[in-house]
Amino acid sequence: MRPTWAEIDLEIISKNTSIFCELLDDSVELCAVVKADGYGHGAAEVAKQVLVSGATWLAVAFVEEAAALRREGVEAPILILSEPRPNEMEEVVKLGGVRPTIYTRTGIDAFSSVADKQAPVHLKIDTGMHRVGVRPNEIIELVSYMVESEIQLEGVFTHFALASTPTDPFNKIQIELFDRVLEELASVGHTPQVVHQANTAATLEWPETHRSMVRVGIGLYGTEPSNIFSQRFKELGLNPAGGLGSEVG
Repeated sequence: MRPTWAEIDLEIISKNTSIFCELLDDSVELCAVVKADGYGHGAAEVAKQVLVSGATWLAVAFVEEAAALRREGVEAPILILSEPRPNEMEEVVKLGGVRPTIYTRTGIDAFSSVADKQAPVHLKIDTGMHRVGVRPNEIIELVSYMVESEIQLEGVFTHFALASTPTDPFNKIQIELFDRVLEELASVGHTPQVVHQANTAATLEWPETHRSMVRVGIGLYGTEPSNIFSQRFKELGLNPAGGLGSEVG
């Protein structure tokens, strides 16, 4: 046995989850991000803990992470945060209750070819992170193609680039751009059931970004998005859930 080990306190994760839930209106759901093996805390164990503590959705980065959760008996809805490869879409469907993120015609074609009609997907919009997502000026065309392909636009979301620095004016630009996108979608008859924008920092800083769901990752594990949030974490009682132990030789 190695003389150094990680110690994870699931009760702290449970408490942190409850604290974030208390920040939300009753109509707002909490999606717990458990990618990268629950940020190294154990994805399945964390998932089970947060789901009994107020979270209703889970989010992962890759299909294999969703599959691992299903093998461990986790049945909650799972969002894959990036578009799966075309040859992975059949597995997404077989897992049941797993929503792929879509932002290309290739993704739409691949998913619609293996999924039931009106199977739900979430559309990722790039409002300034410039990592993945469809550009705002291409959204209407892409959503129209979704409708033609008979898949359901269940959710729409975006991601902040600089929420860990709340005073940066670019955050407001992203909020306003996302608002305009939602208005444009509504003007042509699309009102997705699930709308999510806020990460950990935005959940703490801007209630107007809570929409119908928030995605909280590192905050559930007691890690601040930046030292700007250290005092807020202390005030709320958010604590680190992981630590290292070691034998002294």
